[in-house]
Amino acid sequence: MKCFIVTKAVRDRFRVLDVINKYGWDPTFCCDTRLAKVRLERMGVQPSQIVLSDLPENPGIQGVSRARDFICRQVMPRNEWCIWIDDNVEKITGIPAVASRDKLNFNDGRNWRELFTRELTPGQLKYQIRKTIERAEKFGTIFCGFANENNYFFRKNKWQDFGYCRTQFALYKNDGSTWFPFDTMMWEDGFKSIDVVARYGQIVINRHVKAEKPAFEKGGIGSFERRLPWLQDNCSKLVRIYPGLLKYREDHLNVHLKDDLERVKRREAAAKKVKEDRCTECGKMFLPPILLTGNTSQTSFCEKCRPVRDQGAQYGDDKAEGFHIVFAKCSPKTIEEWRKANGYL
Repeated sequence: MKCFIVTKAVRDRFRVLDVINKYGWDPTFCCDTRLAKVRLERMGVQPSQIVLSDLPENPGIQGVSRARDFICRQVMPRNEWCIWIDDNVEKITGIPAVASRDKLNFNDGRNWRELFTRELTPGQLKYQIRKTIERAEKFGTIFCGFANENNYFFRKNKWQDFGYCRTQFALYKNDGSTWFPFDTMMWEDGFKSIDVVARYGQIVINRHVKAEKPAFEKGGIGSFERRLPWLQDNCSKLVRIYPGLLKYREDHLNVHLKDDLERVKRREAAAKKVKEDRCTECGKMFLPPILLTGNTSQTSFCEKCRPVRDQGAQYGDDKAEGFHIVFAKCSPKTIEEWRKANGYL
């Protein structure tokens, strides 16, 4: 099965190659610089498995969204199920097929916590992917995701039909539609989930499978604190593009900010012990400044590269109090009514 990875080729977070080899997938790695291509080859990726994107120079925080759009326009085959996976996924866990049911009974005496954290064998994951695709084909949709929660208690029901498919590990049947609907797009998998529900009626999430990876890891697009203004901008635009389909959940804001600041403080303490870091852009060693915001420590750009890199990373132009939007209509009937009223049917 073909899989696609958007990457900056940062060695400290690059773990996905072992996962790909274990499950026998056919990978394509997409990067935006020749230096990243060289780094990928040094980490064991075949040159034939690497493509350079057509991104503008210094795409900033929009780089991943633009890269996914490029892949779907130029690289990923049309109307064929493919895999999205992040470059820092270290393993895929989930319930073995013999225990996976549409609704689980947590009172049957089994150790469900242990079952949910088992690393899936190639045969087990192939079965779960096949069942997920079968369900998507049954309902005529093109985007499937997997669980985000670590707490198994919230994963009793196997299937979820309305929500967000995270491209850290997802299945996608490319129909040629955009992943970059406006210039400030950063939350591309959230947009695509909404877009697919609007055009196809639902997505599919298999909550019995989960890709294991660290959150907001160095070498990515930044901390939650850095992403927040972009999320506010994107949510504000999406609420207007899909009127009546979405609503805000502002109660999550303080919880996420508190957790993110705690991570930044821990990272700051760890940074004091590190003398040098390698610049993600030019590859040279430099002494990283210690900032409470976490922006510099997560992006790892030296003083020379950082101002250039940040040209495309100014805050979005659309501000809103909330950053977390959910589907206001969450049943096949109400979604169908909304699609008819808004010209999608």
